[in-house]
Amino acid sequence: MNETIKAETIEQKIAITSEWIKNISENQEVREIPREILQSTLEYFGANFQDLSKEARESLSGYSEKERVLGTRSVWGNEVLDNYKSWVKKYIVEYDKTHNIKLPILGEKKDLPYPKSGRKNSGMIQFLYELTSFASGETSFDDFKTYMEARIRNGAAFAEGRKKDRIKVKVPTSSDPIYLGSIPQEFPIKAWEWITENGLK
Repeated sequence: MNETIKAETIEQKIAITSEWIKNISENQEVREIPREILQSTLEYFGANFQDLSKEARESLSGYSEKERVLGTRSVWGNEVLDNYKSWVKKYIVEYDKTHNIKLPILGEKKDLPYPKSGRKNSGMIQFLYELTSFASGETSFDDFKTYMEARIRNGAAFAEGRKKDRIKVKVPTSSDPIYLGSIPQEFPIKAWEWITENGLK
């Protein structure tokens, strides 16, 4: 991690984190950020990383939504997490109304007899889960960078009609590399706006 980035006040930490999130959206790139700055910023907006149980930390060290949900709820609380999921649903509806290429459905495979999950929100839910896991110290920067960049780059490729440019990533839950649940390029900024406006300060 690049520990040369310094911040004395919470206002400085929020500014650094906001620029970091903005860069993820605009450049599809995850730069280094001191974990303490990210964690302090999330705590200002309602996260609680103090005194997490062993079970919560084990949950945050997982990869899948199912594995991470207990830890994420422990950090944010039921109300914030449930409200975030409700906001994501509304975001998806609005996105599909205003874009020619609608968001992809997880598990949808043309001409193959695989069941459709019907879900479009997996990558967006995982955005908060991965952000929380990384800030907690239970996910390494390298893994966070790999997953988040794959999600946003694949989302941009899909939205621009470049499906063939999407990349697969190796994850702990699959023996073969997979396409991760993607996110629209502008989503990190939108999600960050939601967190800063709706987190429990």
